[in-house]
Amino acid sequence: MDNVFLPYISVGSFNDRKKPYYGHLDKSNRLNSDFRCGIMSRREVSDEDYSPTKGDYLVAITSLTQARTINLPSASSVEKGQGFIIKDESGSSGSNHVTIVAPVPETINGHVSKVMNQDYQHLHVYSNGENWYSFEHIA
Repeated sequence: MDNVFLPYISVGSFNDRKKPYYGHLDKSNRLNSDFRCGIMSRREVSDEDYSPTKGDYLVAITSLTQARTINLPSASSVEKGQGFIIKDESGSSGSNHVTIVAPVPETINGHVSKVMNQDYQHLHVYSNGENWYSFEHIA
């Protein structure tokens, strides 16, 4: 038997960042095929515009005093299936809307942007490599 593929998950340093990563162990207990796992990554955004990166998964908006924008990266710049959850933890998006924008010419469910306009609202988007899609319906 050449390789034994055992799931391996660790929170440690990968490319000098403290982020979760995973891969598999070969029969010599060497970690192979490392790649970033964004599932455990929570990014706090406090009253500012933000552009999620490959390492983000949950974008938690912790305070809002005015309307803000979340600029998605190009759908082709992330792995197919990569997703982000954008969540209003501040409870203020009803009065200070959060607009999630896809880069031109991409869309989110066929629209250039989606607007979070209710307190504590969230949007879960994922890439198919060409465009963005969401699981929730937001006007």
